[in-house]
Amino acid sequence: MRGLIIGRFQPFHLGHLSVIKKIADECDTIVIGIGSAQHSHTLENPFAAGERYLMISKTLKKEKNLSYYIVPVEDVNRYDVWVSHVEALVPPFDVVYTNNPLTKRLFLEKEYRVKGMPMYDRKIYSGREIRKKMWRDENWKKLIPKQVAEVINEIDGVKRLKTLIKTDIHVPENKVAGLMFEKNIKISVAESCTGGLLSHLLTNVPDSSRYFMGGRIVYSDNAKKMLGVSEKTIEAFGSVSPQVSLELAKKIREKNSTDIGIGITGFAGPSGDVGKVYIALISEKEKICKSFKFNGSREEIKERTTEEALKILKKYLEKI
Repeated sequence: MRGLIIGRFQPFHLGHLSVIKKIADECDTIVIGIGSAQHSHTLENPFAAGERYLMISKTLKKEKNLSYYIVPVEDVNRYDVWVSHVEALVPPFDVVYTNNPLTKRLFLEKEYRVKGMPMYDRKIYSGREIRKKMWRDENWKKLIPKQVAEVINEIDGVKRLKTLIKTDIHVPENKVAGLMFEKNIKISVAESCTGGLLSHLLTNVPDSSRYFMGGRIVYSDNAKKMLGVSEKTIEAFGSVSPQVSLELAKKIREKNSTDIGIGITGFAGPSGDVGKVYIALISEKEKICKSFKFNGSREEIKERTTEEALKILKKYLEKI
């Protein structure tokens, strides 16, 4: 039996290795897809597909009796052709290993057998946390195979990350903060699916109390109603809707007497229309609401939503 697993592996860490070893107990051969293969040299995807290929291949060469293929898989932004896209790139496979609800649904619709990935401690073995440790000069090497550390050292990966973290385009909250200071703008936010992540980033900047007047996590319908969102709006359109995101932005702006209010609502998974998100911005003269459809885990959807909210805010601030 041949099993398929797809991940970004930014970088390949000991959690990934443990999953592959467990899959090898069930499958004769493993197909390892390097996801988002077209991306590199960004804070979220710092390592190129070829570099990730080296990390994985050098590590797995040390594993005896392990049969595998490693295949770069570029993203396509159409879910209806995603499985066909993967099938065209990788060798035939019998079972898919994933914990992503959307990926599971897409492969099940094509009548593939899908199994949950063996679990590991994601709080410790997290690509995002490992990357943070790298630019903070903390002990990141203990979380990855020795061969991966060798590849990262060879390409001077730590220096690359430290360069990326200082670039405004990769730390958008820094640019937003500068614009808020410059224009003397005050903001408040109401967040549902992001669970306070936008508030966290906006307050990561020193002296952010000059512009950030408050945030509310309105995760449940009751929390939304307590903020002032109309029960009729929720009943008519659903809690994840442009109407509710706009009311969230309006009510949080009124509650905190700020220039700008931002409202976010969406489905981070596993239930609902996973990845569907609405972001609204309201000011005295502006009313913006944008819809998005993200792919990925709960954490990835929250992060993508927050990134887009910062982009919307930055664009608005630049034009006023």
